[in-house]
Amino acid sequence: MPIGFPENRLRVIPDGGCMTKSPGKYAHSADRTRFHDMRILGIILIVVGLLAVGLPYVTFTKKEKVLDIGPIEAVAETQERIPISPIVGLLVFVGGVGIVIASVVKKS
Repeated sequence: MPIGFPENRLRVIPDGGCMTKSPGKYAHSADRTRFHDMRILGIILIVVGLLAVGLPYVTFTKKEKVLDIGPIEAVAETQERIPISPIVGLLVFVGGVGIVIASVVKKS
């Protein structure tokens, strides 16, 4: 055990995980965290995929300076649209479902 560390702290083991004093259900907390992060990423992809399928395009407002003479300014606002293919949304959704399933299966 390293000098200066109390016995109740986690110790780093050579394979990259962390091990408690008595290995038990959560002996490798790094693996558990990685699968939890994968599940969160999968859920985010599912939500983004559903939004992409439900919304045919993304709209945003672009401001452009048209005239600038001393203290006088004229700004033109234009709305831009970016079309989103439903196929892309479906692929993102399916990828998110796959990641969630893989994280649950690997965890078990």
